[in-house]
Amino acid sequence: MDNYIEIDGKQYPVKFTYSALMELEKKTKKTFSEIAEDLGKGSMSLIVEIAFVGMKTAARINKDKFKMSIENVGDILTPKSLMEITNLFAESFAPKEESETDQDEEKKTG
Repeated sequence: MDNYIEIDGKQYPVKFTYSALMELEKKTKKTFSEIAEDLGKGSMSLIVEIAFVGMKTAARINKDKFKMSIENVGDILTPKSLMEITNLFAESFAPKEESETDQDEEKKTG
């Protein structure tokens, strides 16, 4: 399932997978921990890179063409979309809480 960011009334699909994370690590020459730390510092180049990789990954998975350069992505981002990208990226790799269904199943078997 894709997430979307809206920029100037247009919806752009964004997806963060572990393949996207690997690409980000290669591009930035940083580990995930270093990326997370730099993201917390508000690195603009990193946020644009994250947006680019997330948009490119969604296009690849959806079998859509992706013709934007990193500069194109940087040019269209807005303060609101920067926050959305930052939040989506963080949520994509945050540990998931157990759902109520998982907890109910655990009670039945435990």
